[in-house]
Amino acid sequence: MRVAVERAAVGETKRTLALALLTLSGLLPVQGVAEEFEGTCAWALADRGVEKKTNCSVSWTDPGTGKTYCFSNEQTKMLFLQEPEENISRANDAFAKLRKKN
Repeated sequence: MRVAVERAAVGETKRTLALALLTLSGLLPVQGVAEEFEGTCAWALADRGVEKKTNCSVSWTDPGTGKTYCFSNEQTKMLFLQEPEENISRANDAFAKLRKKN
């Protein structure tokens, strides 16, 4: 009985470590992070005013507000961060307009 319990604990530990590695590598989205715009790419909102859903594996947390913004890839994140305050404002406006339509 004791051996079975120890094997189960080792199996659970391996599973937890595997999930942690996948999350850190960006292959799985971070769980429990409250994303702005419901996980929509912030650059797609700011630049084109459209919703492009992401798994939030590429993200940025604003150090001033603690809010997390998701992106479809590293390039869109870099573009967004060239003028973060302006892009946050534009993305907020676009997201609000899209929500009014729905």
